[in-house]
Parts: sequence; structure tokens; C-alpha cells
Amino acid sequence: MPIELSGRPIFLASPGNLAHERDICRKTVSAFNEERANPARVHFLVRGWEQFPAGVGRPQARINPYIDDCDFMILMLGDHWGSPPSLDGPYSSGTEEEFHRCLELLESSDACMRDLLVLFKTIDAGRLRDPGPQLCKVMDFRDRLEQSKSLLFDTFDSDDSLSGVITRNLVEWAAQPLGVRVPQTITLPAQMTPAELSASTPMHELSDSTPMQLLATAKRHAAAGHLMQAEAAFSHAIKDGDPEALTEFAQFMRRTGRLERALALNNQLLADPALLARGDAEAVAYKTNSLANMGVIHRKRGELTQSRDLLHEAVETARASAQPINQKLCYALDNYGLTLLKITEPDAAIQLFEEAHSLRQDFGSPKELAV
Repeated sequence: MPIELSGRPIFLASPGNLAHERDICRKTVSAFNEERANPARVHFLVRGWEQFPAGVGRPQARINPYIDDCDFMILMLGDHWGSPPSLDGPYSSGTEEEFHRCLELLESSDACMRDLLVLFKTIDAGRLRDPGPQLCKVMDFRDRLEQSKSLLFDTFDSDDSLSGVITRNLVEWAAQPLGVRVPQTITLPAQMTPAELSASTPMHELSDSTPMQLLATAKRHAAAGHLMQAEAAFSHAIKDGDPEALTEFAQFMRRTGRLERALALNNQLLADPALLARGDAEAVAYKTNSLANMGVIHRKRGELTQSRDLLHEAVETARASAQPINQKLCYALDNYGLTLLKITEPDAAIQLFEEAHSLRQDFGSPKELAV
């Protein structure tokens, strides 16, 4: 019996330096079509600038009409903004022009465009400390998206996380009926001028602050939802390997879904020879916390053996402390127990929960005692 599939074109926008990520996107869409197209009755078609033939005229002007009959756009940015699509136009890159064309289509009641997924590749801390003009433009763009509150975006730090976020959106898009669409207006704050970019916080003010000031700035931005500014401040705070800054940055990355980068930051802390040589309670607490957080990350990724081993090491590290670090020990015990429950060892998990509860009788608040 024949199956009718609804073909839904996706335009893939990005600068040319993300060829690998564009390939991951295409493979992810292909895998979705192979595995889920029949049940969903939807087949996604990926379009991108690299597949269009050359010819006379402005290249971006030849690409733009292919955006007009797409239902969705995926826009990806890394550390490169791109080149201006014309000598005298209003846009500083072809990707920016494609983005604004998508916004115009979303606002039109007659257009096909239904949704836009903006993705930012996580940038190494060293690059954020010395971004240069191209990355500054990307950072400014992301910061304006955060301030606008009218367009959500996501981040990725590995091939798996990129594929995962695309798949989640494909599932959502496949479930959307192709009936009447509601126009959407997205307004962004004004773009920074080149002079404003060169004097912006990520490059200018942060380099003159102390690690503790940088850490406080990063936490303040994170609490306000200014994640790009928080990330820039964190990147400066960890420059000299400060363990508190590394710990906070790793937790920030974990909370924002960059699990691969969170693991790398925790590993950086645990590889610090000066910290490894210390046996005081503060140093042991840092090591315990990093081991426990790595165990939590591996559990989130379904890697239960690694999670169990790291959390066991975290518990034993805390227990061996010459001075009690009961709060960190309880955190490790709780999570070790949760991982053991996942691998069907309930008796051992209960013992760990009981040990944590007993310790909290001595130091815990009412809220902690209820955990």
C-alpha cells in the first residue's frame, strides 16, 4: 500500500567554515527520514548554498529565492561570521542576509517558512579571551538573540550534541500540521558598531579584572540569562587554572547542555598537579566535586559503568579527607546511589542514601534533610 509523505524543505545556513557540521546536519536529517519518515508521514529535504550552480549576478541573490519556499531554516555559527555578500549592501555576511530573509518570511502571512533553529558551536575559552573581529560579530549576534527574548537558540559542543538538538527539532517539526500558519515577528536589539564591538566587555573590561571579579561577573551574567557574556567572563576567569572558576564554569556548561565541554573542564581541574598534590579539605572538595559531576554527566549520557566508577571514586576521595567535607560527600553519595539504582543495585543504593541522610542530621538544613 503506498504511503503519502509530506515533503518539508529545510534551508541550511552557515558560513563556509562549518563544512563538517553541515555534513552532520545532512546525515542527521537523512537518518530521521530513514527511521521515522513513514510513521511521521513527513520527509525533510535539506537545501544549502553549496548545491546551487554558479552563474551571472550576485551569488546571494541567486540563493535567496530557494529560501522562500522552505518550511524551516537551520542556521549554524561557530567562530566565523563570514564575508559581506555585496560591496554596498546592508548585511555583513551571507548568513546574516539569509537570517533576515527568514525573519521576513516568518512575519509574512503568505510565506512557507514556519520555524527557525539557530545553533551556536561552543568556542574554546582561549578563543573567547582573544576573539578577533569575526568571532566578536558572532558573540554580538548571540548576545542580541539572548536580549531579544523572542527567538530561542541552542548550543552544541560535539557531533552527538549537534545531531541530538537537530533530531529533537525534527520531531517537533514533523508533528506540526501544515495548515494555517501564524505569522511571527522577531525583533532584535540594534547591532553593535565596529567601535562598540572593539570596546565590548569580552575584550576590554574583562582582561583587566581579577579572577574573583571575573567569576563574580560570570555568575551575575549567568543569573541574568546573558549566557554569551557569562561564557566570555568564565573564559577569562579560568585563564590561570583557578579551581573555583573551573568548577563554576564546568557546572555552567553542564546546566546549558554542553556536556562534552563540562567533562573537559572537570578533567582540566583534576589534571592540575598543584591541586593533586594538596591534601587540605578545600582541595579534596574540588576534586570530589569534579569527579561527582563527571559521574552525573556520564549518567545523563547513559554511560552507567563510567558513572558508577567516577562516583565511587568521588565518595572514596571525600571519605579519605583529613577534615570532613560532608556536603560534598553527601552530593557524591546521593548521585552514586542514583546511578546504582539505574544499574539495578537497589540495596547498595539504599545504603548510600542512608549514609547521606545520617550525615545531614549533623549539618543539613531542613531542605537538605528532605532530600
